[in-house]
Order: sequence, then structure tokens, then C-alpha cells
Amino acid sequence: MTEVVPLVKRTSNVKLAHLFEAPARRVFRAWTDDAEARFWFPVVAGAELVCAEANVRKGGKYKYTMRVEDIDELVMHGKYRVCDEPSKLIFTMRFDSSGDFEPVPKTTVAVEFEDHDTRTQVLLDHSGLQAETESSVSREWRRAFARLASRVV
Repeated sequence: MTEVVPLVKRTSNVKLAHLFEAPARRVFRAWTDDAEARFWFPVVAGAELVCAEANVRKGGKYKYTMRVEDIDELVMHGKYRVCDEPSKLIFTMRFDSSGDFEPVPKTTVAVEFEDHDTRTQVLLDHSGLQAETESSVSREWRRAFARLASRVV
């Protein structure tokens, strides 16, 4: 008799660093403010952020609703595990959709904001990713960082 062994998907992390030309309080505010999020946050290529709601505190929840070409609506949501303004955020991330978007398991994003006078080093660690999504997630975070950098100047 052949033994059936369940497949275990390998998980991966994306770790990025970016130096912003703005103080940590400004970068943190741009990251956590609903109104500012629509200018830089859509981390899905081709997405338009149509609604942003966030209760930025430990235990608080957030929900970002995006419109994407091939999908009616894509909702990114999660819960803040750590909120230490202006130096650290840790939150879960999950996606739901009303269209043809493949379900993605819940992941965790840790962001550190290191103040260096008038500049901020942001260290991001996005963990629990499916290994096959690592390069696309990295690319989307880099694009988001570029948009955020132009926003906080």
C-alpha cells in the first residue's frame, strides 16, 4: 500500500529596507493615515484604492478596498498586533475578492521606522508568504515604497 503524504507548502519572507527623506513621524503618519494611504498603498499591480479604513492601535483592524481590472473588488484586511508610534507596526494581512482572485493565506507584516534626524530607514519583513509569490510581493512593496517616498518629501 502506498502511503499518502500531505503536501506542505513552503513559506517565505520578503525583507526590504528603504531610506526615506523625511522624519519617522511623517513616514509613520503617511503609512497609517487613511487619506494618505490612497496615494501610495495599493500593493497590487493595477489596483485603485477606493476605500481605506484603519483603526491604528494594538488590536485595531484595517480594511482597504481596491478595484482591479480583472476582479470586481479586492479587499485587503487584517489586525494590528503592535502599534508603537512612530517606530513600529506589526499587522496581519489577508485578501478576499468578489472575482477570480486566488485565495492567499494570512500573512504578517512587520515594519520598523528608524529615525535618522531628517531621514527614516524603514525595515519591512513580510512573512508567511507562499514561496511562489515572493518575487511579485517584493516587486509590489518596492513600487509602494517609491510612491510613498514621493508622498513624504
